[in-house]
Amino acid sequence: MITSLRYILLILIPLVIAAVLYLLGPVGQPQSYHLFADDRVLWGIPRLADVASNSIYLLFGGAGLAYCIEARPSGALYAWTAFFFGVTAAGLGSAWYHWSPNDATLVWDRLPMTIAFTGAFVALYSEFVAPRVGPFLLVPALLVGLGTVVYWRGTGDLRFYLALQVLVLACSFVILLAFECRYGQKRFLILALACYLLGVLFEQLDHQVFDWTGALVSGHTLKHLLTGLAPLCVYIALRTRPSREAEQG
Repeated sequence: MITSLRYILLILIPLVIAAVLYLLGPVGQPQSYHLFADDRVLWGIPRLADVASNSIYLLFGGAGLAYCIEARPSGALYAWTAFFFGVTAAGLGSAWYHWSPNDATLVWDRLPMTIAFTGAFVALYSEFVAPRVGPFLLVPALLVGLGTVVYWRGTGDLRFYLALQVLVLACSFVILLAFECRYGQKRFLILALACYLLGVLFEQLDHQVFDWTGALVSGHTLKHLLTGLAPLCVYIALRTRPSREAEQG
């Protein structure tokens, strides 16, 4: 019964999200989103804390990307490579966006982010749920993810981008709690998801955290630092696996 329930949940989640999308109607991008709490200019750089904190994506995303290319760890290699590539690119795109926050620069923040979270989802699905089917999902998933950003930019409707994020997070939660894979180290992947979710929480409390800390740090800066730990956790999980060549040998 429990085995059947976990598969039912993976089917129900996209169906529920599709129903909500149908009932919701178009969702615009609130311009208040661009009004970050920490707008201080330091050393000539606007919003320095939010800009500079993106370096954590470059650091850990780049480390994971290099490891995937050089060591070729076992498992969903191409999906994890896409994940780390997206994280690394998001470090650049997000820094540019925070330098000059507006809808046009936000596109270059969201495009690599979709690569990262769709890559991670396909990797989890491949390793935990359907090893034979998962590899064929990577390219379609990436195209759908990028398409949601293009659709938002072209129409102003944010629904599909938001829905994709909810879908990935909800399904990833179910996969990590209810399924197992032969590579182990699931605790690091759960920790990665927890870091991301905690970061999203601090993002919503951007101004409140800035006030609570006496203008020391904003919630959005902490969001970057916390979500930037997610690729580190994935990197640690992958490093415990043998290389693809070693496993085949």
